[in-house]
Amino acid sequence: MRVPDPHLWARPLQPEFAGDFFRLHDRSDCGGCWCMYWHFEGSNEDWGSADKAALRAAKEARIGAAGDTGMLLYEDQEPVGWCQFGPRERFPKLLALRRPPEGPPDLWCINCFLVVPGKRRQGYARVLLAVSLEHLQRLGVKEVEAYPNAGAHPDGEVWTGPLQLFRDAGFRELPGPSVVRKSI
Repeated sequence: MRVPDPHLWARPLQPEFAGDFFRLHDRSDCGGCWCMYWHFEGSNEDWGSADKAALRAAKEARIGAAGDTGMLLYEDQEPVGWCQFGPRERFPKLLALRRPPEGPPDLWCINCFLVVPGKRRQGYARVLLAVSLEHLQRLGVKEVEAYPNAGAHPDGEVWTGPLQLFRDAGFRELPGPSVVRKSI
């Protein structure tokens, strides 16, 4: 594994950085999701036919309202990665599909990673996770949950993160479908 470039830095997504968020997603292979999947209340069939412009507008509104919970990773001045997190109850589709075990009412979750093609499998997600966990700790978050993919998957299909990423960061596996937690 290549060590990430020493010119990496990160910042939480706020309205003034929305352009960087969209530029990152436009450069990737995520198909116009803009990290709205876990917020989307329709069926997966509805998701497949969702108006991409409407999804983008919905994300713009979320970001503009007060920022959106997530961390942008930069290499020099170029956004190269994204990690979405937030209070678990803000992601209705996640709760409906993943059905995670009960947790404390203030439980947060990490539910999406995006590293641009060409930068994957080089440690960028590890840096992004570490920075995100530090940020969550500063916000006063006590416990965080994630929903990793176990086994091998094509790069563009590991958007919840690979299991080993979370194991290496000290997350513990919970019984049931792929759910991990960590006290921070």
